[in-house]
Amino acid sequence: MSATRLRLRVHPGARTSAVVGRHGEAWRVRVTAPPDRGRATEAVLTLLADTLGLARGDVTLVSGAGSR
Repeated sequence: MSATRLRLRVHPGARTSAVVGRHGEAWRVRVTAPPDRGRATEAVLTLLADTLGLARGDVTLVSGAGSR
């Protein structure tokens, strides 16, 4: 399987979870989970897996788990 890297701009604590468009070279992603104890990170990975039709285990975080 080949790998693809996506640059994301994540907005935690949103009303709905969705990939909403582009922000420069990054994809804008909103998740309802709060930015607390990795909840937003897990929500982003699950959303991407569902959106791309992949198993959750096939989506990984390379960098950026901390705050901006």
